[in-house]
Amino acid sequence: MLGKLMKHEFIATWKVFVLLDVVMILAGIIAGLVAYNLPLFEEWPDPLIAVLTLGFFGFIFLLVACVVLTFVYIVVRYYKSLYTHEGYLTFTLPATTTEVLSSKMITSMIWQILCALSLFLGLIALATGFIGLGSRAGDIDMGPLYAEVYSNFCDMFGFDNIGRLVLYLVSCIAGMAFNLLTFFLAITLGQLWQQHKVLGSVIFYFMIRFVLGIIGLFITLGSGTFRMLLDNVDLSSAEYFQRVFSQGLVSNLILGAIFYFLCIFVTNRRLNLD
Repeated sequence: MLGKLMKHEFIATWKVFVLLDVVMILAGIIAGLVAYNLPLFEEWPDPLIAVLTLGFFGFIFLLVACVVLTFVYIVVRYYKSLYTHEGYLTFTLPATTTEVLSSKMITSMIWQILCALSLFLGLIALATGFIGLGSRAGDIDMGPLYAEVYSNFCDMFGFDNIGRLVLYLVSCIAGMAFNLLTFFLAITLGQLWQQHKVLGSVIFYFMIRFVLGIIGLFITLGSGTFRMLLDNVDLSSAEYFQRVFSQGLVSNLILGAIFYFLCIFVTNRRLNLD
């Protein structure tokens, strides 16, 4: 049944998410083409610089808006399909609460990952356009530039280590899942209110974030992560980030599992549809 629920969720949502992802990629390609076909750097008049500055901020705003809209749509759909009138239909299906919530979580994570990839491709397209402009002007050789950027990232984060790179990717995905579960839990707890459930969800979200901030502070201080910056003068940035991401991965997995089962428990025991 989980597969059928996921299929239905994809069919119901793909148009919105694909549209937002395509907008980000196309915006990056268009911005990159515009950048590549600009006059050479030394020929830029002041009006062109002003227009490019406004255009750059508009491009960034568009990307941010697409990312925010993706996340907002996920959260709103979770609420509407489970805890409004649509929830009556959802919970009459021959599926357990675990299957219903899992289908929402899995499909939402897939769309978030695709959104992140689209954002990355859009930024790469823009950067490639400006690098191409510099190469056309004879000021920038793209080969050594890419090699230098890669070398700097390897020195800072240790990307040349496959295990460390996998750690970073898994940690980022776990962080995305945990952030999503934080909203899902707040919405679920908000249904415990007899009235003003949306307001209750908002209040619960800020309460959860406040508690998480305190827990994060104690974890950081207790684990010695912050002290590593002060005491270990021979510590490389790659080793430090490995420690931080490892710590974040463990905490996100543990707290995420707790939030996930709390969503299931509250929905099973205290489901309160309008």
